[in-house]
Amino acid sequence: DDKGKLHLRITQKDGRWYCAKVSLTQSLGYGTYVFHLSDRVDQFDKNVVGGLFTYENDSAEIDIEFSKWNKPENENSQFVIQPGYIPENKLRYTLNQTDMESTHWFNWQKDSIVFASYYGNVSMNNSDKSLIQRWVYSGDDIPVDGDERAKMNLWLFRGNPPTEILDNEMIISKFEFLN
Repeated sequence: DDKGKLHLRITQKDGRWYCAKVSLTQSLGYGTYVFHLSDRVDQFDKNVVGGLFTYENDSAEIDIEFSKWNKPENENSQFVIQPGYIPENKLRYTLNQTDMESTHWFNWQKDSIVFASYYGNVSMNNSDKSLIQRWVYSGDDIPVDGDERAKMNLWLFRGNPPTEILDNEMIISKFEFLN
């Protein structure tokens, strides 16, 4: 938009739903991936999924995701190392935003991945008073850097339309990569 923010949208046109994805064209490898958001991802429709992640293949993927996965009682956010069906590879949490801004990051290294979500548009040196959730993963499924790409997407779980048949949006105000 005119402020430099990226708007990923789910929209309906002529009876079909269209989703959005952005992918970097090159690998960034190990380091810290920081995503600054400017909307209420905690209020997504139960069928909407917002993803901030690196992806090489289905078993080499690091995710921050916002979704209830079609279950209204579910927590609305998660950190995941694929394969996500392994219980130790996922931490679900509830994101209850107080305003439009939030910051989410993961620091990917050879022996661990540290995730964090914060209220507001914060820097990496921010105090923990705005911390929503933090998780350190040091299990067996840490991807090796290679041909992965950083990606951001907004999509419909199992292709189900939003329950209120309304367009949905995720606004990224800034993406940073720190070595």
